[in-house]
Amino acid sequence: IELMPKIDWTAVHKLSDELSGTAAEQKFEAFYEFLLDQLAQLIRTRTTGVGPDLALAKRLIPEGRLPRAAEAWSEIGAAKSQAMTLNLDRKALIMAAVEKLALVARV
Repeated sequence: IELMPKIDWTAVHKLSDELSGTAAEQKFEAFYEFLLDQLAQLIRTRTTGVGPDLALAKRLIPEGRLPRAAEAWSEIGAAKSQAMTLNLDRKALIMAAVEKLALVARV
């Protein structure tokens, strides 16, 4: 998250490979819980202007992008739920989530 809007696609591929197998179910769930919690915290910090990660929140959620960040949080959570229900490709899901976050951070 801290490198965004730049993306280290090699690292993203490695992470998504590690989390995409059925043996990695708990790691996958923990990753998404962490990702969504972190994004929610950054949105909250950006909204209130208060929090330990204010500088990071301002960099990842530029001025005027707060609604898009909240939308991305919602979309990432919904996509994860749909992927689990329909047994869709987890690797593609993770990569799409990272891309969605990077788009929020770009101005």
